[in-house]
Amino acid sequence: AAHELRTPLAAMRVNVEALHQQSTEPRQQELMDSLLRSNERATRMVTQLLQLMRSDATADAGMPACLRLDTLVQDRLAEFDGLAAAAGVELELVATGPVTVFGDREGLMSLVDNLVDNAIKYSPRGGTVHAALERTGPEVLLSVSDQGPGIAVQWRERVFDRFFRVPDQVQSGSGLGLAIVQNVAARHGGRASLHEGPGGGLLVRVALPLAPGQGD
Repeated sequence: AAHELRTPLAAMRVNVEALHQQSTEPRQQELMDSLLRSNERATRMVTQLLQLMRSDATADAGMPACLRLDTLVQDRLAEFDGLAAAAGVELELVATGPVTVFGDREGLMSLVDNLVDNAIKYSPRGGTVHAALERTGPEVLLSVSDQGPGIAVQWRERVFDRFFRVPDQVQSGSGLGLAIVQNVAARHGGRASLHEGPGGGLLVRVALPLAPGQGD
């Protein structure tokens, strides 16, 4: 069903954008802006459903690929430059050096994308999303923090449940982002946890096993 929804959503966006460019009526442009925002939310949910489906489908599959996690994170942050700039948010990455893991590239891309996307969405204009990679013994610790409202302690376990959203949440969302992060981390033999960020906001830590020969 999620696959089938992608095509009509894409077609809808193309048509609305074309109408938007042709229209000179302020009220019509306002309505089409609303349609585009709704389309964007629906498209994001479909994408997350597909990510979750693929993660579930490959839960027992082997993952022999050896990949540079630092390069992957840097590449994904570059993909979010435009979104961050539009939101008035700065992206930062601190990595201590090359970090290699065994894993599924598509799954790890989904993990990073959901962390960064959430951090941008909840950051205030003028805020900074800080990403870091650090070796800790046989593991690498990926941290992503923002300067948003954070998540109260009593909800930090519940938000890993699929479709759960913190009560009175003002931002739109599907409640799938952190579920995908946890699912991918667990499938790679790792774990995800939530903490208060150094400047307030939310800090998400994902610990993943390093490829053999890289531990301290």
